[in-house]
Amino acid sequence: MLFTVSWFVSVIAAALIAVACAGVIFVAIQTWSLWRFTCGIAFPTKEHEPISIIKPLCGIDDELEENLISFAVLSYKNYEVLLGIPSVTDPAYELAQRLIQRFPNRFRIVLEEPCEGANPKVRQLITLAKHAKHDILVVSDSNVRAVPNYLFDIADNLADPSVGCITHPIVGLGENNFAALMENLQVISNTAGVAALYVYTGRPVLVGKSIGIRKGVLAEIGGFEAYVDFLAEDFLIGAKLAEINKGVCVSTAPVYSITKNRNLNTAFARQLRWATMQWYILSALEYISTGFLHVIPLAAIGAILSPQYWVYAIACAICKITLEYLAMRKVRPAALNLFNITAILVKDFVYFAAWFCGPFFKTVSWRGKNLSISTKSHIQRLQS
Repeated sequence: MLFTVSWFVSVIAAALIAVACAGVIFVAIQTWSLWRFTCGIAFPTKEHEPISIIKPLCGIDDELEENLISFAVLSYKNYEVLLGIPSVTDPAYELAQRLIQRFPNRFRIVLEEPCEGANPKVRQLITLAKHAKHDILVVSDSNVRAVPNYLFDIADNLADPSVGCITHPIVGLGENNFAALMENLQVISNTAGVAALYVYTGRPVLVGKSIGIRKGVLAEIGGFEAYVDFLAEDFLIGAKLAEINKGVCVSTAPVYSITKNRNLNTAFARQLRWATMQWYILSALEYISTGFLHVIPLAAIGAILSPQYWVYAIACAICKITLEYLAMRKVRPAALNLFNITAILVKDFVYFAAWFCGPFFKTVSWRGKNLSISTKSHIQRLQS
């Protein structure tokens, strides 16, 4: 028999090793792009027009108070911060009241108004946008921490009429445990991918954690109301801006996403939701290509199927660890120690499993709600 089982296994093993080697090249391009692209914000020379920062809150995130205070002490003078809260029973409401007492001229509480739609964050954004006083809106997630001249960067870019929106690379910080470190490392890996796309193809990826946009531009694309039944509202806003020939600018200066405590279950669930969402917004080819980045499990499976490839698998793993460490070191403090190395190894296996499982799911769980998901990340609430 010409084609034996062992022959097929050997071919599959060789293919996996080849894909892992290709993945090393992709990760190297991403890491180089991150080093080339990211830098600090230049200090401003003038003040710009007023800005409304809108922050949808739900519960108490890690270091939420410190995150919000970072937005109260920005070097920009003329701005307001609207704290969106689902209801007065939400744990964030009491914290928001304390901050208003401390910074009375900076914060305002905006309770969510009745609104149809499955995406709870976008429902809050609809209410917040209605109550914002100023033309420039800055959408900022609750776990984001800003640098002092953050708003100057946004205002400088939006002063160009050809720019419809500005977004920022995200850097994960603050971990207290292993699973939180894994999540922060993955945030940095995603940021490296955003940088590579922008540097080599000019294709921007709108990151929902930090978005600056004018009210007029938002109205042109249907307002937040047009995206209230989609999970990947940021991706779809970016696509719609491209349709009306409004550019999306990716800042060279990152903002920081604070994650202190996670467990492996929540880390996997979060990545599974992300993978499922990607399956429904990307083409099959694009989604499969993202799997190339999981170098270590691909190489390990290849070596298990055919032990002759162990040397290649080990080489791929060393390259992946080195490249992820270099990316980490570029944007935040990082030590090359056993803890970080182990996190990179385990992260690759855990998130590879999420990537593999993602296409098989038609539901996601978010903010305590179960949602069905379909084309373009369209979501519907399921009955409890």
